[in-house]
Amino acid sequence: MLLSMGMFAQSNPTLYVKAGLGFDSFTGKDVEDAKYLTGFSAVVGFEQPLTEAFVFGAELGAQTRGMKNTYDKYTVKTVFYDLTISPFVGYHFAAGTLDIEPHVGLVASYDLSGRIKDDDDSHKIDFDEDLGDDFQRLGVAVNPGVTAWFGQFGVDLTWQRGLLAIDKDIKGYDNQFLVRFAYRF
Repeated sequence: MLLSMGMFAQSNPTLYVKAGLGFDSFTGKDVEDAKYLTGFSAVVGFEQPLTEAFVFGAELGAQTRGMKNTYDKYTVKTVFYDLTISPFVGYHFAAGTLDIEPHVGLVASYDLSGRIKDDDDSHKIDFDEDLGDDFQRLGVAVNPGVTAWFGQFGVDLTWQRGLLAIDKDIKGYDNQFLVRFAYRF
């Protein structure tokens, strides 16, 4: 234990940023008609080596979550703007200048604001008036993914699957696929 703590204390953390697109929707029995909506994801993060290959890290960021529905040629887009925090563990496979890092963790998100846009109107979401007391502004999801690092630059593919229903009465969960470019310092 002391040896591993010593290795942890002697290693320097790596800082990085990731930014890109999020393909956002909700999945579940009560939201079967939900379609994907293109959003964004941007994070700043760090990795702390635990061993030569294993790392622990965390990310703080902003992203969207939402969905698009079509009702008889009438389209409604619902977008939420979230603050996120995500602890994770990863493992590095090095192959020359290529470094592949599969990672898995949890992401907690909180809806700061949102918009509802339909064919006729666009307005900011009033969480109490538009969605009611049963809507869950706090989200928790599992987020497995993989980052391919080419020196300081990388490409990250991550899937986020919600663990908490979006509403107390609706069986629907976050479902996001993130494609992000990365840079480490």
